[in-house]
Amino acid sequence: LQAVGEVAALTQGHADKKDAAHFLSRRMDVVSTQEAVRNRELASMRSETEALLRQVATRAAQFEQYEQGLLKDLHAAEYERQLHVQTVHEYLTEMSFVMGMPGGEHGRH
Repeated sequence: LQAVGEVAALTQGHADKKDAAHFLSRRMDVVSTQEAVRNRELASMRSETEALLRQVATRAAQFEQYEQGLLKDLHAAEYERQLHVQTVHEYLTEMSFVMGMPGGEHGRH
């Protein structure tokens, strides 16, 4: 009778271990599936992040080109302004010389 009890206890212990192993195997499958889902999500986020970084780099390059164009325009405008000032100065100098000559507008008054 005692042997029957020991066999029953061993059989129950074996069944419990088998159930525990089965539960752990299912749990491992669930964890593995969750990990695969997270890895796909991380890969997707990494891809989106890389796309955003490329977009930012492209926009930065476009802004730099725009800024260089503005600086070029600014330098051209400054050159034209200086040329205008020089031309006006030369004109006024020439006119004051002409006006100061006998027979010029200044001499007629």
